[in-house]
Amino acid sequence: MSEKDELRINELAIDKAQRLISEASFLCGVSKELIGTSHELIDGSELADRAIRSRETPRASTWVKALRLIALERKDRALAIILDLAVDITDAEFGNIQAFDESSQTLKIVASRGFDSEFLDFFERVQVAESACGSAMQQKSRVIVSDVMHDPVFSRKSREVMLRSNVLACQSTPLFSSEGQFLGMLSTHYRKARRPPSRSLAYLDLLSSRAENLFPDTCERLLKARVSGQ
Repeated sequence: MSEKDELRINELAIDKAQRLISEASFLCGVSKELIGTSHELIDGSELADRAIRSRETPRASTWVKALRLIALERKDRALAIILDLAVDITDAEFGNIQAFDESSQTLKIVASRGFDSEFLDFFERVQVAESACGSAMQQKSRVIVSDVMHDPVFSRKSREVMLRSNVLACQSTPLFSSEGQFLGMLSTHYRKARRPPSRSLAYLDLLSSRAENLFPDTCERLLKARVSGQ
């Protein structure tokens, strides 16, 4: 690669990081002065490290890490951190990200937090609207279930699996590309019957917009890794 090409790639990464920093400031309340400039973010310099070690909230630290990974194209790890942020922001205990497989018209889990094997096996592929994520896929809009026990969105079997996994509430937020293409689902789940904090919904939408950069190539690699590990 020529020096000119390397310079151009670096300029594009800096531009991307600059946009992400603006979003991080909104999401976490971390000032640009604390995070540092886009150059410093990419280089992992002192100011970015100071943000991670500072007394700011753990959410801010996690978001800075995600920014670094996205800017550096380390997308597999960034996807997992985005899921961690979604779980944290919604005050949830569990979460997953699903990729939409157009050929089979199904949602497939590519990242998860906190679930037992029964839950992951049952919801490994979701095609019909017998759950929150299935309904959100069908409607192409967010679905919030405040009480799994009584919400009609679940089939008998899916409700039983949710309850055995100690999941009593959830939300599912569809992921779209900037052109409106359906990419997948970001869901978080609770051990108690409740709704996500209303303030968290705008943050979820912001995280969802960031996830666009991670589809579909990252999800394809993660799906292959899951299959090979079975």
